[in-house]
Amino acid sequence: MKKVLLVICSISVLGFLGFWVVEMYHFTEGVKQDIQQRKEFNDQNAFEHLIVIQDSIEFKVPKEVLLTEAKLGNTALDELHGMNIKTSLKIGFPAFEIKETIGQQDGPEFKLYQLNYMNEEIFFISMDCYDSMLVQDIWIRSSMIKDEYGSFVGISIDSILAKRTDLKFNLDLHHNVYASSRNSKIQYRLIGEFKVINDSFSGTEDLNLENWQIEGMKVEYIIWRK
Repeated sequence: MKKVLLVICSISVLGFLGFWVVEMYHFTEGVKQDIQQRKEFNDQNAFEHLIVIQDSIEFKVPKEVLLTEAKLGNTALDELHGMNIKTSLKIGFPAFEIKETIGQQDGPEFKLYQLNYMNEEIFFISMDCYDSMLVQDIWIRSSMIKDEYGSFVGISIDSILAKRTDLKFNLDLHHNVYASSRNSKIQYRLIGEFKVINDSFSGTEDLNLENWQIEGMKVEYIIWRK
């Protein structure tokens, strides 16, 4: 009888141990699956979050902005004035830093709005020195912005003349060379060496230049004048 009880007890113990081992195995596998699912969920969310951030950056920072006779990007230039300029610029260029400052010249000081991105000045808007509500001109100094004629900062004036044959060239009293057209609000300030007619040129007069005198010069600024 004792032997029978001993066998029964042994079988019971072994059965319990077997059951416990199986349950522990299932529990361990369940934990592994739960950890794996959590990792996959976190990885997926992190990836989706990265996509959202990347899409947001690409939306806010344009790779290229078009300047036309009437618009800069989606901003209507003729509608800009002192009352709406900050709001319009924030809507049109949300990724750019807008800095309001004072510009200086030979005459009276004037209000100036600088638009910067990553510590680089993209363009600035100067207001009329006698009426700070009126936009006077826009100076573009980044190749991020191209005009409707295909011109951009750094391009050779020779390339521009292939499309804009009506451009005229002027040297001001500060020895700056400008290229402009009577029928266009878009003009250029050039950089580089211009050719003088003779050695008697004093460089103190405001005068017109011929095309051959500005060969090889490049665009320093694209200017939109109201």
